[in-house]
Amino acid sequence: MVLTMMLAGQDTTSSLIAWTLHHLAGDPDTQERVRAEAATVLREFGPPADPAALRGLRHTDAAIQESLRLRPVVPVMGFRPTRHTVLHGTGYDLSLPAGQSILLLLSHGARAVPDPDEFRPRRWFGTMTAQPFFPFGAGPRFCPGHNLALLEATLVVGLACRDFQLAPDGGKVGEKLAFPTGLRLRPQLRPGTAGATRR
Repeated sequence: MVLTMMLAGQDTTSSLIAWTLHHLAGDPDTQERVRAEAATVLREFGPPADPAALRGLRHTDAAIQESLRLRPVVPVMGFRPTRHTVLHGTGYDLSLPAGQSILLLLSHGARAVPDPDEFRPRRWFGTMTAQPFFPFGAGPRFCPGHNLALLEATLVVGLACRDFQLAPDGGKVGEKLAFPTGLRLRPQLRPGTAGATRR
């Protein structure tokens, strides 16, 4: 299980980090909030001695959650109802017998949030956490590595924005099975950062 958490989740975690940095590169205001926050919380070169310090990276966490909403790392999830279930819709009902295999495509919340196609991390400071949001699954099949993935992503995104000014590098960004394609950034080392003093 430890091997699974350490290795099986590396592609999805790196995809989450890449998408988050991509969105932040196109949103200088949010990137600056993440940078200022990280400069305060992550004063040392590298990870903090106490992982609990990462809880102070609220803007970083909001950017990651918003990236997960827009680009879920696992866009398709399989489910099987344990008992006969009827889903009531507008003008129709969907009957699902027990054991029926179904695939759910994760949505970016078009019906739950305003301007769903826009990257707006600040929405996570309001009531967004109450909306249906399952990027790591739910129930007994909930991803056992979700805490590690979020910890890694928060640390990497925070350190990247603390030490670098990120900008898009042009080109067309695509997506293949939730993974970014053609995603390139122009990182410029910030003067006076902890990283700059060691290069």
